[in-house]
Amino acid sequence: MTLELENGEIDLVPAHLTKATPNFHLLMPALDEDDEFCRTTLSAMILNYPPPTIINFYDQLDTLAEGGKAHLEGILNYLKDGKMVNEEDLVLIVDGRDTWFQLPSDVFIRQYQNVLEDANKRLASRYRSNFTQTIVFGALKTCEGEDLACKYFPQSMLPGDIYGKGTGKVVENTPASYLNADMVMGPVGDLRALYEAAIKVFEEKKSQQATVQSVMATLFGEQQMARQAQRKRVMKRIFNETVKGGRQHEFKIGLDYTHTLFQPLTHCATGELVPLIHDNSTDLSHSHHHGTPTPPLIIPSALQQAKLPFWTPDFAAHNPSPNEKPAYIDKLEINIQLDSLKPRNTTWEQIKLIQNTYTGAIPATFHVNNRPASQIFHHSKRATHKRPSTKDISWKSLWYAGYERALLRKYFRNPQSPVGYHTAAIGGDRLWDLRGGRGGVWTEKEGLWLPWGEVDGVCGSVRQMRRVFGDERGVWLHELDDGKGEAQRQDEERELKERILEKEREAKETREKEEKERLEQEQWEEDANRNLINEQKIKEGAQRLKEEGEEAENVKQEKERKAYEEGQDRLDYEDADEGNDQQRYAEKGRRKYRRQRVWVG
Repeated sequence: MTLELENGEIDLVPAHLTKATPNFHLLMPALDEDDEFCRTTLSAMILNYPPPTIINFYDQLDTLAEGGKAHLEGILNYLKDGKMVNEEDLVLIVDGRDTWFQLPSDVFIRQYQNVLEDANKRLASRYRSNFTQTIVFGALKTCEGEDLACKYFPQSMLPGDIYGKGTGKVVENTPASYLNADMVMGPVGDLRALYEAAIKVFEEKKSQQATVQSVMATLFGEQQMARQAQRKRVMKRIFNETVKGGRQHEFKIGLDYTHTLFQPLTHCATGELVPLIHDNSTDLSHSHHHGTPTPPLIIPSALQQAKLPFWTPDFAAHNPSPNEKPAYIDKLEINIQLDSLKPRNTTWEQIKLIQNTYTGAIPATFHVNNRPASQIFHHSKRATHKRPSTKDISWKSLWYAGYERALLRKYFRNPQSPVGYHTAAIGGDRLWDLRGGRGGVWTEKEGLWLPWGEVDGVCGSVRQMRRVFGDERGVWLHELDDGKGEAQRQDEERELKERILEKEREAKETREKEEKERLEQEQWEEDANRNLINEQKIKEGAQRLKEEGEEAENVKQEKERKAYEEGQDRLDYEDADEGNDQQRYAEKGRRKYRRQRVWVG
């Protein structure tokens, strides 16, 4: 219906239409907004990807372990938010600082579906089981450390002589077979299960390193071992000996071996990536590699079905807007100097597209990073690093280089156009994110909308504008201010910095005040506790003295009682002795009397 509306085949949007397709979400882990972040978000907007949600934006993460855990938790929090996502929604996760988009979002989705279709055919043929693939990670030519995925990984589906006789002898001529954790696409439900398991592995320290790369590689290796254990008795024994615990091992993970979706710019062979035009003006045979099974270098069908790269609707001829006048804001009015593009009927075959001349793929995205995968959090300050060593491939190699500003203006203009009315009315594939927003980024934690190119948003400084656009045409949306735009923006930057510094000073003063109050409170509580303890000791001492006094009195009384009783006993004894003496005397007298009587008688 979108094409029917735009081509003038229908004039009005039917009523009561609802969106039937899943939503598409873009997540980008990034700590700050350096130049590479600005290029990444710029390329995503130009090619109509959803407004990205930035994971861990502006977080202070000082260690690799902190960054890895924050990375996993931030993504999982988003995947578990029922207000944001549905089970069937598709989520694309890419490096927020080192990703260049080359193909439109709708082409990316079709290519993703094609990759899954091919992968599931291979799984059915190999395992004859219910294994399926729904999650696609990027593929690398190297594997770090001793993770399980470095030992137990599926063989690449590419031919064994993909790089000719030298295949496998050097890294550059080795088919990509290892997981790249920085680039992944899949449905919400399956990704949620994967990231829940990843956090458990991370917390239980069951991976070789405390990195997202190591954790995901471990899970991928365990999945492969579990699959092979169903086919080989020896592998079953190794699996039981190596993998402990009864957790889930099947996550529907696979790799993008041909780089149809994700192409790393590291460890590429000479002439592997080449910008090519695919019309009759170019002899593509020069890009074939002798002695290799190089496939035909053609435009994929998914791209042939896409809207033309410089296409714009003919609003003059077909305007479904309820207003007769243009809806554009002044700063987006058509201007020849700013909006000049190649002809709207320019085809994809007529522009240079970077192609992998060994696999034949025209990658949808490039992972520009030449640092170890998933270590974007190993710094709290802005990092500098070398650009990849891939020969002759740079930002200027991309098909939209030199047209960034005009294409971005076209992208910003769309919601105010007739197509925008159509999108707002029925949704469709172009309404990717239910939160809305266009021309900016969302933060995952706070849910804040930060406009792109604005001083109070992201990528809005004069320095960033100059480096990202490289056209010397001034500040975004202030290009026609006769040079005043940059001066005004610099003033705004200074004011913003002053406000930020003032806020930081206030925050520092508040923290210091709170810290002082906290210390005073602690001191007061400590003194109060000390006094309480002293009072308690005094009470206990008094009680102890009292008890000791009572005990001494009791002892004294007991002694007196015993002395009295002993005295009584002595008196009784003496009385008894005296009585006995009297009895003896009386008896003696009686005996004497009896003798006298006897004598007298």
